[in-house]
Amino acid sequence: MTAETLTDEPVAYPFGRTDMLQPAGEFATIRAERPITKVRLPTGDEAWLVTRYADAREVLTDDRFARGFADPDAVGGGFGGFLGELAVFADPAVHARFRRVAGKALLVSAEQLREPVRRITDELLAGMAARGPVADLVDAVHFPVSIRTICELIGVPEADQHRFRGWAGAFLSVSRFEPNELAQRLREMNAYVRELLAARAAEPGEDFVSTLVTTRDVDGRTMGFDEQMATVYAVLVSGYETVAHALGKGLLALFGHPEQLAALRAAPDLAAAAVDEILRYAPPDGGFGMPLHPTEEVTVGGTRLTPGDTVLVGVWSANRDERCFAGADEFDVDRRPNPHLSFGVGPRYCTGAPLARLQMETVLRGLVERFPGLRLAVAPEEVPRHDGFIVEGPRELLVTW
Repeated sequence: MTAETLTDEPVAYPFGRTDMLQPAGEFATIRAERPITKVRLPTGDEAWLVTRYADAREVLTDDRFARGFADPDAVGGGFGGFLGELAVFADPAVHARFRRVAGKALLVSAEQLREPVRRITDELLAGMAARGPVADLVDAVHFPVSIRTICELIGVPEADQHRFRGWAGAFLSVSRFEPNELAQRLREMNAYVRELLAARAAEPGEDFVSTLVTTRDVDGRTMGFDEQMATVYAVLVSGYETVAHALGKGLLALFGHPEQLAALRAAPDLAAAAVDEILRYAPPDGGFGMPLHPTEEVTVGGTRLTPGDTVLVGVWSANRDERCFAGADEFDVDRRPNPHLSFGVGPRYCTGAPLARLQMETVLRGLVERFPGLRLAVAPEEVPRHDGFIVEGPRELLVTW
């Protein structure tokens, strides 16, 4: 697409991409010429795509927008199936209660998990070093640190953690499975989570799930069972494949910018800033956007949006908006400030962000300190890619040292 090809007709969406570290080229054209534009989804349904940072931030912070698609069926069975367990959060009151109860618990848990995450990371890196001198970071570190951290958080015994990884993979990557297999995996996970919630309600402990089932909100009520279920799934979304793929894309970006990797090696304390730049430059989502819908008529960027419209916040595009970020297409591990939208903002800021940051910072720091010669073992173009609307990243990341 070029500026000249933009017409009044909705643009086919999502856009095709060949590089997992770069947004689709169409975003730059739309950002410049028609920053809020009508797109047509694969099902034929239409939505408004928001591409500029200022407009995206306005939508995300405006309480006249509710979470999710105006018509959940517009996204089709596979993608809609992913959203099914989280649909309860479309109710603003339920979402607010989730943030008050679960958000606070996650923040506290992130601090409590600092040492366990460091221990898990050290164990994984030691194992990788012992098996060297070539390793697949995705399989050896990124996914294991994510699932083990989540299992620590919600109190899943170590013996069950391999099962949880398979279930979580099905929940987040529905297109990889045949419908019958997907349904079976989701039924098994549902049953497990239900039993876990019931067990903690009967005998609470110190873990996150116990907090969910026992904490009373400002109205004196505890979370309803459906809300508890949805919260566990929300934690899976924010803390499993997203973190693993963010790490994969982050390492790939660092390998592609050796001067930035050298800067991080020289100053490991840059890990926190590097995490923010990784999330801005190459978010772990597949570039589809964050769906919302207006509950009343709203005008954003000169475009009138009405109830029944679906609005897709193009986070990839907003994060590369040169109106907000100087050198927006450059990768800079010491970029400050870095107000990216990959974790959302305001009332839609990801409650799992502290835990995701903790894992990413710990792994990045551990890698550069323990493996000063870490480098790709294959050409960048040979790195296989896992595609998805929801999450995206290297399927395998072979490194040597």
